[in-house]
Amino acid sequence: MEKKNIKKIVVGIAVLILVVSLGLILFMCSADEESEVVSVPENHKHTPADWTLETESTCVEPGVEVKLCTGCEKVLGTRELELSDHSFGDWVETKAAACTEDGEETRTCSGCNEAETRSVEAIGHVFGDWVETTKPTCTESGQSTRTCSVCGGKENQKINPSGHTFGNWLVTKAATCTSAQEEMRTCGDCGTNENRVGGVASHTYGDHVASCIHKKLIMGPYTVGQQIPLEIHVYCTECGVKNTLNVTGTVVQIHEDYPDFCEYACGCGHIGTY
Repeated sequence: MEKKNIKKIVVGIAVLILVVSLGLILFMCSADEESEVVSVPENHKHTPADWTLETESTCVEPGVEVKLCTGCEKVLGTRELELSDHSFGDWVETKAAACTEDGEETRTCSGCNEAETRSVEAIGHVFGDWVETTKPTCTESGQSTRTCSVCGGKENQKINPSGHTFGNWLVTKAATCTSAQEEMRTCGDCGTNENRVGGVASHTYGDHVASCIHKKLIMGPYTVGQQIPLEIHVYCTECGVKNTLNVTGTVVQIHEDYPDFCEYACGCGHIGTY
């Protein structure tokens, strides 16, 4: 029994040695294929090379640069690079601009699919000509309208009243010496009448020869041929209003018994006693 166990142990050790030997051979072959083994002396001093790009940056992950030893290629340091800019495509309209509302455009990064949007200014109305929708009158405003050819929106504006178109003034009541003349004119568009008052007519005085009244203004004695002042009163034939006129009379005869009295001849032809 002991001999059999010893034999198994010996076989097992032999197999283990064989497996380890094969693994070492495979490892050395693989190392030879991938890189050359660099022998480094014990007193080697590292000499850093320039930074070398190991991984390029993208818009979502930073790249990496390494600094190697020129003698042994040991990595002496690493550093991260800044993220690269997005690689956006062209702007694409995602919402059309309207007359009064802004539109929208979008572009997408080809590296990370991040989207960026921007506003597109409203295009504004495209109005046609003004069209009269409510005709103005003499006293009331009218309205005109224009329509947008894009959205149908409307804009209104006020038209001022046209004002009256009056004809000539016509006398509706003639003037008298006590009341003014009244006149009227009519608008040819709406028939509105406008009135105004004119002046008062002059008095029409009658012939004062028949209606004069002489007033004594100075006292005698008098002499024949003497000029004496007189007042005569005349009256309007329409309203009877009195008007006083200053005239001159001539003494034509003196009373013998009463020298302070005389007869005179008025310029109007009236012979009176003074």
